[in-house]
Amino acid sequence: MAFPSPKSIIHISSPTGDDRGGDDDGDDDDEQQWHRMVHLSILALKGNQGGRTFPFTGYLGLSKITVAGVVRTRVEDDNRLLPASRLTISIRCYEARTRFGLSKVNLLLDATQTLWAAADGLAYEDLGSSDYPFRISLPCKVAGFSTMQHPEYRVFWRLEAG
Repeated sequence: MAFPSPKSIIHISSPTGDDRGGDDDGDDDDEQQWHRMVHLSILALKGNQGGRTFPFTGYLGLSKITVAGVVRTRVEDDNRLLPASRLTISIRCYEARTRFGLSKVNLLLDATQTLWAAADGLAYEDLGSSDYPFRISLPCKVAGFSTMQHPEYRVFWRLEAG
């Protein structure tokens, strides 16, 4: 089992509604509001930051697996915040079957932790620049498989923030 190391920054963009100052006159202001972005990066607390896999402790099927790190959010240079409902980190196990150029992907295991959520009563709240530490543990008897790859079948694990 190995968690691929996040090599790129994830961009989240979202439209803003009329309640956030958007108007429907067709000018470039609406287009500019559509492209607000917050850069997400997943960083390890210890271990190899630039390696092929994300650092974790434990052995699949033998002991508890623990993944710890920080999700860092950064707004762009214009400092315009992004309305969001929540920020989560997930460990997911997928299986993919490829045959005749067609691929079917199934989710086998999903362990998700909510790092930040909008206040009660609000659908969205502004998400700005901050660090959100996380620690996710998978029990000893987990439903996922070890990482494996065959010509038409593979199983892989991913660490995802969104």
